[in-house]
Amino acid sequence: MDYYSVLGPIDPQIEGPDGKLIPALGYLLKYEELLKKTNEGEISAAEMEILLNFDQGQLYSYEQARDLSKSLLEEWLCNYKFKDWNETETSKQKVDDQMKRVRAKEIADDLNNVQKWNSHGIGINLGQIEDDLKLRIDDFGKDEDVLQAVRGYHKLLIDYVGKMGFRSVVHSRHAFRPF
Repeated sequence: MDYYSVLGPIDPQIEGPDGKLIPALGYLLKYEELLKKTNEGEISAAEMEILLNFDQGQLYSYEQARDLSKSLLEEWLCNYKFKDWNETETSKQKVDDQMKRVRAKEIADDLNNVQKWNSHGIGINLGQIEDDLKLRIDDFGKDEDVLQAVRGYHKLLIDYVGKMGFRSVVHSRHAFRPF
């Protein structure tokens, strides 16, 4: 990342009836909020109607999307980000696989906290990732050659996506898939 880069929270998006993407976790939070009000005897008739109209199958698929997103992030952190993490930064304690898994879960849980981040549309910047998540990030902006290469690729990709009418792309070393 660099100064202009942002990371989004874990917030699976689903297609709504109008074709627009909406956050699945918002549905889960609202459902849990209404259940809590029911258990406390504080739910209104209108809220009860909303609660009864939640599709349980859809809610389950939202939970699955949330859980899959978290598990994929945990796996990626352990296999790639933490691959060469052998000792803690401050206490110089030896880091084992269990510590890596625990730390990856903490980060995934924190990035899944939509109440903390509030919106999928507002990214989490480098400073917040380092300060709030205590996650060390390489700043490619400090290397002019890498910075120019990333900026050039980004401009080319944005132009291509716009001209082709794609909403997004996934590009890895193995594949390029527009959507």
